[in-house]
Amino acid sequence: MVAALHPRSVGAETIRVAPDAEVRSIRWQFSGPHKLSPSDLAGQIATTAPGSFDAIQGAFAWLPLVPPPDPHPFDPVVLQQDVVRLRRHYRRQGFPAANVDYAVKTDRSRRKVSVTLKIDEGTPLLLRSVKLTASDGSPQIGPPDLNEEIQAEWRKAEQRLIGQRFSEQQLASIQSGIDKFFADRGFIRSKIEPRAAIDSIAGRVDLDCIVDTGVRARFGDIQVAGNSRVAPRIVTRELGFSNGDWASRSALDNGRANVLSVQLFRSARLEVGGDSTATTLPVVTTVREDRPRFTALDAGYATDGAGVSGQVRWTHPNFTGDARSLNAIVLFQTGWWATSDTKDRLFRTALVMNQPFLYAPALSLGFGPSIEARDGNIDRSKAWSVQSTLVWRFNTLQSAALRYEYTHRVVDEPRSVGGADSGVLWGILPALGLPALADSLRQPIVTSLFNLTTSVGKLDNIARPQHGLILKPNLSITAPPPWGSVEFGRADLQATAFAPLPGRSNAVMFRGNLGGLWPFGQSIPSPGESPAVELARLRDFSLTAGGASDVRGYGNRLLGPKIPKVNATVTAGDTILSSDQFVETGALRRWTASVELRLGVKQLGPNVYAHLFGDAGRVWTSDPRFALRGIRDDDLIAHFTTGGGLGYYTPVGAIRFDLGYKLNPSTYDVRHASDVLAALEAGRDPATAPVDHWLRYGLHLSLGLYF
Repeated sequence: MVAALHPRSVGAETIRVAPDAEVRSIRWQFSGPHKLSPSDLAGQIATTAPGSFDAIQGAFAWLPLVPPPDPHPFDPVVLQQDVVRLRRHYRRQGFPAANVDYAVKTDRSRRKVSVTLKIDEGTPLLLRSVKLTASDGSPQIGPPDLNEEIQAEWRKAEQRLIGQRFSEQQLASIQSGIDKFFADRGFIRSKIEPRAAIDSIAGRVDLDCIVDTGVRARFGDIQVAGNSRVAPRIVTRELGFSNGDWASRSALDNGRANVLSVQLFRSARLEVGGDSTATTLPVVTTVREDRPRFTALDAGYATDGAGVSGQVRWTHPNFTGDARSLNAIVLFQTGWWATSDTKDRLFRTALVMNQPFLYAPALSLGFGPSIEARDGNIDRSKAWSVQSTLVWRFNTLQSAALRYEYTHRVVDEPRSVGGADSGVLWGILPALGLPALADSLRQPIVTSLFNLTTSVGKLDNIARPQHGLILKPNLSITAPPPWGSVEFGRADLQATAFAPLPGRSNAVMFRGNLGGLWPFGQSIPSPGESPAVELARLRDFSLTAGGASDVRGYGNRLLGPKIPKVNATVTAGDTILSSDQFVETGALRRWTASVELRLGVKQLGPNVYAHLFGDAGRVWTSDPRFALRGIRDDDLIAHFTTGGGLGYYTPVGAIRFDLGYKLNPSTYDVRHASDVLAALEAGRDPATAPVDHWLRYGLHLSLGLYF
C-alpha cells in the first residue's frame, strides 16, 4: 500500500511529505566565516537527525537492555519555529542582522528528509565604549578611599572589553563583575543598571553601567544558633571575619565553606540583618551538628591488580570536644576477579585525629597511627606507621598538604626476586646479587618521609569535565639517619587538561606525568655492590607505569623494565623453577602522556560516552650506579598504545571499560613469563621464546575520577 502524500505549508513554501516522514540529516551551511558553532546552534532547535550510533543501536535493539533508536520525525511547522528560535538566539548573541533560512530535500518516497539550515551571521555588535556612572550623577562613585582602586580596576575592564562582541551573556557577566566588586567592599546591597546605546548602522554599542552603591556597612554582632555540644566561639572562629570588618559577600560565602569543612557541622546558614540604611549588619550563623556515624562505605573494582576494593570510615565528629574529630578507617584490596597477572592484596587500618582551626580557619592538623599487611607484586610484608598532616584549604575543592610519615616495614617475601629466600640463583638473576639482597631485606625498612602535595586549577565539572586544567605537583624527601634506613628525594607532576568539542558531552582530554627519584646517602650502592639491594629497599617509591590510569594496554605497573617472578619448589630433591607472571623492577625516571577523545552516546543515555585514546610512556634509569645487568634494552624505550572503550558518568566519576593495544611491545610484552624463564634456564635468548600476539591487547575496567 502506498501512503498518501500530504502537503504541509511552511510560510510561502509547500513541502509534500509522507505522514510518517523522518529527518535523515541536518546540515549547517554558513555564508562566510562564522562565530557560533553547529554544536551551539543544535541545542536551540527541536528538529533532530540520527547520529552516528543510531545504526549500531538499531542493530542491537533486539537485546533486552538495548532500547531502539529514538525516532526523528519531520514536522515543517517545527522547522519554521526552529528558524525563529535561531534568529532570536543570534540576536541574543550580538548578531542583530543574522539571516536564517532553510532548504529541504526528500527521497522518492518522501519519507526521508534532508534539512539544510542556511545562515548568514552578518556583522556583530561590538563594544565601542564602556562607562561607570554614579546613580546620583556625582563624578565619584563610592568613598574617596576607594576611588583610586575603582578607577584602576575599571581601566583594566575597559581594555579587556572594548572591541569585544556584545551579547546578553557578556552583559550579564559585566553586571555580575561590577556587583561583586562593590559587594566585597562593604556595599553588599549595591544595584547595577546597564544601559546600552546601540548604533545599528555602525554595529557599535556604547555601554553605561549605572551604579547605586547604597550605604557602606560593616559586620555587627555575630550570633550562633543550633549548637549544643560546642561553644559559639568554635563556630565564629571558623568564619574568618569579625565584628567591625567591612561587610563582604565573599566573606560570607567563605565563612560558610569554612564552617562546613569541620566534620561536626552537617549544615550551615549565614543570614545578614539590618535594613537598607543600616551601617552595621548583624550576622546569624545557624548550624546543624552531626553525630558519630559511618561517613563512608565505598566499594570499587579495577581489573589491574586491586580487583574488588573498598573503604569503611567511622567518624566521631566531636571526640574530645572543640569540634575535634576521630576517624577510624579500614581500607582493603582483595585482588578478587582481577584480570591482570598480579593480584595486589592489601589491608590497612588507621586512626586519624583531626584538629580544625590551627591558627587559621583554612589550616587543620591530622595525626594518628596505622597498620598494614600487603601481598602484591612488590612484596609480602607487614608495616606500622605514624603520620601527621597539615592541610591548607584554598577552597572547597583544592588544598595543599604537608605530611610526615614514619614507617617500619618487615618484608616476608620480596616478589621482584622470586626465590631469593630459598637461595635459588637462576638465569638472569645472579647478576642482581641475590644473596646480599636476601640478607638485606631481612632487616626492617624504615622510612622517615616528608611529603608536600597539592592540586591547583579548575574544572567546569569535576565528575564529567569538558573544560579546564588541573595540575598536581608532588614533592617528597626523607630524613637522614638515624631516623630512616632509606634516603631519597622524589618529584612528580601530573597535568590534565580538557577542551570542549562540538556536541553537548564531547571533549578531548590531554594528560601527562613526569617523575624522578633521586637516591642519596645510604641508598647509594657501594662501589662494586649490586644496585638490586638498594632498589629493592626503594621499591615502594621507585617509578613504574602501565594500567588503567596512564598507559592502557599494559598491565598494572608493567610498562618498562621487568623480570619473571620465579617460584621455586623442591620435588624429590630437585629444585623446580616456575613463573606465571612478570614483575616490574622499578626505575628512577618516568614520563607518560595520553590524549583521549570523548564522544557522548545519547542513544544509550545522557551519561554514556565512547572514547578513543593514544597513550605513551617510558620508564628508565639514567644513573649508571643503578643499572641492572640483564634488563633488556627494549624495555627501556618509549612504548605506545592505542585503543578505545565506553564510559558511564556517575556522581563520583566514570565507570570505564578500555581495550588497549600495544603498538611497539618489548620482547617480554608478547611472551609468557613461563616461556621466558624456560629460555633463560636453557641459556637461550628470551627472544627465541614463542610469541603470543594476544598479549598485545589489554583490558581495563575501573571506577573513579580519571585525572
